[in-house]
Amino acid sequence: MPYRKISSTYTIDLQLPEEDRWAEVIKAERSVAKRLIKEAGQNIDIIPNSLQKITQHIYTSLGGRYLGEMQAWSKALGTSPEKFLMLQCAYELDHVQTLAADSVFGTVYKSAQQVVSKLLKHPGCTAGIFRSPGMGMVHLRSLDWPLEKGGPATRMLKFKMGKREFVTVGMVGMVGVLSGMVPGAYSASINWAMPDSLPSFDSLGPLFLLREVLETCDTFNEAVYALKNTSISTSVFYTVCGANPGEGCTIERSKKRSSVRKYGKSPLVHGNHYINRPFRKLNERISAPESDEHYALLEDSTDRVGTMSESICELGKVKSLSGFSAVLKKAPVRNDNTIHQIAFRPKTGELCVWAWR
Repeated sequence: MPYRKISSTYTIDLQLPEEDRWAEVIKAERSVAKRLIKEAGQNIDIIPNSLQKITQHIYTSLGGRYLGEMQAWSKALGTSPEKFLMLQCAYELDHVQTLAADSVFGTVYKSAQQVVSKLLKHPGCTAGIFRSPGMGMVHLRSLDWPLEKGGPATRMLKFKMGKREFVTVGMVGMVGVLSGMVPGAYSASINWAMPDSLPSFDSLGPLFLLREVLETCDTFNEAVYALKNTSISTSVFYTVCGANPGEGCTIERSKKRSSVRKYGKSPLVHGNHYINRPFRKLNERISAPESDEHYALLEDSTDRVGTMSESICELGKVKSLSGFSAVLKKAPVRNDNTIHQIAFRPKTGELCVWAWR
C-alpha cells in the first residue's frame, strides 16, 4: 500500500465570513472533494429528502454551527445543503446503523441504516501518547475508514483567529475535525466508540465539538475539561496529549457521561473498545465476529492497541517525528482501511502526516 507524506498546508481565516473561509481550498481541491463526496455519499439519496430536510431544520434551529461553511462547500460541489449536512454527520449515521436494528426507532432510521452499513462497516482507529526520550510528549494517530478516496483527499489545515492558530488533519470537504493541535499546548484526536443509545441532535457531534475545543481552549486542562463535560450527540473516544511532561489522557464518552484514563509511565494507547469500568459492558456488542473472514472488532482493536504499545516500548530514541513511522506502519495498526497517520509533538507544534492510497 503506497503512501505519501503531506507537507503543504491551507490557511482558514476564522475572521472571514463563514461562506468565504474555504474559498482557497475549494478552488484548489474541488475535484478531489467531488470524488470523495461521490464515494462517501453514493447511497445518501436512499435517505428520503424529507428526512434530510428535517435533519437540516433541526440542526439549524439548534444553532447551526458552521452552516455558512457547509453551504459554501455544497454550492461548490453541486450538492444540496441538506445532503452535505448528512455527509458531515457520517459518524452519527454510523451509530444509527449500529443500533437501529434493536431500536423502536428502527423503521424511522431504516434508510440511514442502509446508507451507512456499507460506508462505515469496519471502523477502527488507533491513538497513543507517550514521553519520548529527547522529544517529550508525542501523540501518534492512525485513522482507519473504508473510503478509497480518503487518503488522496487528506490535507493539513491551519485555522487562524488573529494571532491564535491551530492545525488540523482531515479530508477536504470535511468541516468537523478528526485530529488537531494547538501548537505549544495540546493535540487531540477522535476514535470510534460503540454507542450506548441512538444519537441525539440537540448537542454538538463529536467532530464539531473537537473543532470548537480547538477554536476556544488554549490549554491542555481546558481542552480535557470541555471534551469531558460538554453534552455531546453520541459516544466517542478522545485522546488528548499536552505539551508538558505527563499531560495526556483518553476520554471515554457517552452523551452525558465520561470516564478519563490518565497517562502514567507507560504508553497510553486506545483503539475502539472501552477500557474503563463505567462503559466496559458495551464491549459485548463488538465481541462477535461479523463473518468467518473477519475478526471481531474487539479482538482487532485489542491487537492494534497491543501492537502500538509494544512497538513504542521497543522503539528507543528517535531524532525526529518521521522516526515514529515505524510504529504507525506496523500491521495491524496500519491496515487495508488506513487513510492517514499522524505524529504530533505539541510542545513545538511539529507534526508529520502520511496519507495512504
